[in-house]
Amino acid sequence: EIEFNIWMKLLIKVENSILWLLESNSLSKKNLINEARKRGIDTSRIVFSRKIPIELHMSRQKCADLFLDTFNYNSGVMSFLALRSGLPILTCSGSSYSARISTSILSAINMNDLIAKDKDEYERIAFEIATKSEKYLSIKDILKQRQIDSAYFNSETFTRDLEENYKALISL
Repeated sequence: EIEFNIWMKLLIKVENSILWLLESNSLSKKNLINEARKRGIDTSRIVFSRKIPIELHMSRQKCADLFLDTFNYNSGVMSFLALRSGLPILTCSGSSYSARISTSILSAINMNDLIAKDKDEYERIAFEIATKSEKYLSIKDILKQRQIDSAYFNSETFTRDLEENYKALISL
């Protein structure tokens, strides 16, 4: 509910914004629409998409501006796919493993400005990205560069480095 409240506040504050969600089932869709309506949101600003093959999903992610991660359970592989598609992710670092997956990924590619310390910072950063085009374009440019120079996106380098780390651990 914390994330949803933030997302609804952002919809109110950011003109012409939409929230794009995965439609997992009709009941959750109905409940989310009802909750948005209770908060005064025009429900046409919430778009639901169905599951599609991964290649098509990555292609449609290029139509989005910002991936707003959830707090208690981060996106994991979906974070990788979003970043690989050129879609920046904003996350809020939590204390459990499942709440730090996107934090680890963003740290690995040195995009720490997209890691919020708390919910207030998460909302502030999301608002800035949505309303300050120079900030948004800078983030997109940095992400493009990270896709080229980061070992995280280069499976050969990533694998070699991981193997070296395993060898070092074994020799301890």
